Amino acid sequence: DFHGSFLNKVRDVVGGNPILLVLTKCDLLPKGTDLELLKEWARQEVEVKRRLTLAGIECVSSRKGDGIDKSVMAMFAERKGRDVYVIGS
Repeated sequence: DFHGSFLNKVRDVVGGNPILLVLTKCDLLPKGTDLELLKEWARQEVEVKRRLTLAGIECVSSRKGDGIDKSVMAMFAERKGRDVYVIGS
């Protein structure tokens, strides 16, 4: 439930800073779900509708461990000496 879990006032927290959006629980999606299409849909929701700046989008499953390493590497790559804040709902 993207709309129910994405923080409505996230701009108040992040300002103009880029966001690394991590989509969780990807293991619960139906088999055959195209994760690239899911990422594109999420990109439209965040960049176009909410007008936020994305640094990237990653899909993860903490239960299976899928995508965790890639997400952490993306976070460090985008950090560029800045503090990192993890926001979730």
